[in-house]
Amino acid sequence: MKNIKKIILVTLTIISSFQTVTGQEKNELDLITSGKWYLESFENDGEKKTYSEELKENNWMRFHSDGKHEVMSFSYLDSGEWQLSNSKKKIKMINKDRESIYEIITVNENKMILKRQEGEIKFIMAFKK
Repeated sequence: MKNIKKIILVTLTIISSFQTVTGQEKNELDLITSGKWYLESFENDGEKKTYSEELKENNWMRFHSDGKHEVMSFSYLDSGEWQLSNSKKKIKMINKDRESIYEIITVNENKMILKRQEGEIKFIMAFKK
């Protein structure tokens, strides 16, 4: 009887753990696709630039759950497709003939921080809703 209780307890623990991990994965996708992400700051080679409210309105990203995205950069609107990696740690954005890969540093309800590396150059971008 003790062995059966242990087996049931272990099985329930495994099922509970699986449900928690699955919930977290969906949560990241839901967070990323939950609205417009306004550029708050941009860091390049340790030099950080913070954007004013006026500039934030003209610099944003939006990810849609259907795999489409829009990027507004200094009043220029671009669009394309995007994918979340299996590890949920990277976003691949495809615009016309160009692909960009961003590492997700942080994503929560109000903030998203992305890092991109192009050769020796590293960019870190912080977004807010």
